Amino acid sequence: MNNPIPRRHQNILIVFKNKMLGLIARNCISNSLRIFLYRLSGVKIGRNVFIGIETFLDDQFPHLISIGDNVVIAFRVTLVVHDMKKVVNPITIKKNSYVNSVQINYK
Repeated sequence: MNNPIPRRHQNILIVFKNKMLGLIARNCISNSLRIFLYRLSGVKIGRNVFIGIETFLDDQFPHLISIGDNVVIAFRVTLVVHDMKKVVNPITIKKNSYVNSVQINYK
């Protein structure tokens, strides 16, 4: 598990840009375009990755999400690195992984 890091406020224009990119990406039919949009927002994505439609990747701290090569993320998965606390927890999905719609609670 990645170590928590202190949360800093993001520039409102960057957050707005990431929210718009994420909104378009979540509803985009083309997987390659969806990945391109998530990369534009700052998510690190490897090769040969599938991200399902309606998948939400954190739009305030997308640069803290890393997805390795040969990963499949199912439809309607949510990856969030922050909550209302003062820390964020980076997410790393290692190569050759499959992520399904499940709930993970961090303390």
